[in-house]
Amino acid sequence: MLHLVRNNNPFTVIILFVYTLVISARCLIAPVLPSEIESQFFYNAILKLTDTIFVGSAYIYTIVSVLFVFAQALYLNYVSVRRKLFVKNTYLAAFTYITLVGLYMPFGYFSLSLLTNWLIIAFLDYILGIAQNNNPKKAIYNAGFLVGLSTLLGFSSVVMLLFLLVAITVLRSPSLSEWVVAMVGFITPIYLAAGIMYINGSLQLMPAWVSLGVNLFSSIDNPPYTVGLLSGIIILFVMGNYVLQRQVSKVTVNIRREWQVVGIGFFLAIIMAVFTPKQINTAWLVILPFLVLFCSGAYHNEKNKAFSNIAFYFTILLMIFCQIVA
Repeated sequence: MLHLVRNNNPFTVIILFVYTLVISARCLIAPVLPSEIESQFFYNAILKLTDTIFVGSAYIYTIVSVLFVFAQALYLNYVSVRRKLFVKNTYLAAFTYITLVGLYMPFGYFSLSLLTNWLIIAFLDYILGIAQNNNPKKAIYNAGFLVGLSTLLGFSSVVMLLFLLVAITVLRSPSLSEWVVAMVGFITPIYLAAGIMYINGSLQLMPAWVSLGVNLFSSIDNPPYTVGLLSGIIILFVMGNYVLQRQVSKVTVNIRREWQVVGIGFFLAIIMAVFTPKQINTAWLVILPFLVLFCSGAYHNEKNKAFSNIAFYFTILLMIFCQIVA
């Protein structure tokens, strides 16, 4: 079955779309309306707009979320192919993203974190390409702008600004001017938002936007599911890293640096999720773009097909387990 998602052809996209519908069935059967989040008034403004467009329908919100997950999976896969992170061009990153989202039901609903992932994936697309870009400052500015937008949605995304500055240092020779461009890009959307709020007479709400929290498990309602989920993800992560460590030594220096950047981003995304306000129950969704790239490495073991097949069937069993036990 692994060859169904390893093939790089249009029919694989259809298979992945059907797969997305299957693992999102629980969400589609029990649609949920997104709710406003205290102090996240930019996200709340988006909800007011979408409520008008979606006529307050929980079902429409859920359908849009499922389509978002599918589109984000394809976009992340496109980034991995475009930046040559893997030896072969496949749809394995898309398959892994769809699967990991389906392991935890709230991830499949419309949320602040789901919107943030659009910005994170686009940010990765820009930042991983700056080493070969003929106009790197434009790409750096755009990456900074996306981080600024993400920070407007949730202040904990400010951690990604550190990621941007570190990524520039890893992928390019240190340059103060490029750091300044990154900062200007980051400040631009925040400055524009503050200007609009000033005109509307709502600038006094801005201090409430600077809010952090601690988003960790305080209690475990379903121990078998939680232990199985975390154990399964850790096993996939270790398997993926094992394969990638063997392959990275054979690629170019630029691709090795790109993987270093992805690793740094994964670590900082964890910090970002931890310090997200606790009322956002999908906070850990933001680590998936980075986690997926590592986990999908487990299916790229060209020399040992048995290893790749074991990783693939293990993933399917993990998905079935989470669907049943959750």
